[in-house]
Amino acid sequence: MRLFMTTTITNCEFNRNVCRAKRAAASGPVVITNRGSAAFVLLAYDEYLRIVNSGKAKRRAPTKNKKRAPNKLA
Repeated sequence: MRLFMTTTITNCEFNRNVCRAKRAAASGPVVITNRGSAAFVLLAYDEYLRIVNSGKAKRRAPTKNKKRAPNKLA
């Protein structure tokens, strides 16, 4: 079991101080709220990989008929 501290910041705070959010994400997830509701979570890349890799055994193999568009940021 991993213990970590969760930090919550507003979307406005995140936009004003991205560096603070990145530093906080090194210690645990950062929940970014939009109008009082959780909207996004910022994680350290190592933590993201741990989460993604922990679910690989549970995932089904992709079907051949489904084509996925590549993930691109505009």
